[in-house]
Amino acid sequence: MTELRQLAGFAVNFRLEQAPEEVMRAAKYCVLDSIGSALGAVRYEEIPELCRELRQWCAAPAGRMASVWGQGFSLDVFQALLLNGMMG
Repeated sequence: MTELRQLAGFAVNFRLEQAPEEVMRAAKYCVLDSIGSALGAVRYEEIPELCRELRQWCAAPAGRMASVWGQGFSLDVFQALLLNGMMG
């Protein structure tokens, strides 16, 4: 079995209840760190420009909407994920 198949099998069969407490604690800190970094990046001058460019390049949202952190607007969920991830 290849490593990729093993990883895929693990991901498909994984249940959150299986994760040890120390892994859960580390994951929570990672999420908080990412959100904190993203919110800190909201004020960077490049972020509003990236938002404008992405809004121009991408078609009008057709699906679910999500907020772009700290920008006061929502975009298609995948566009918002991209921008929020870039800030993080």
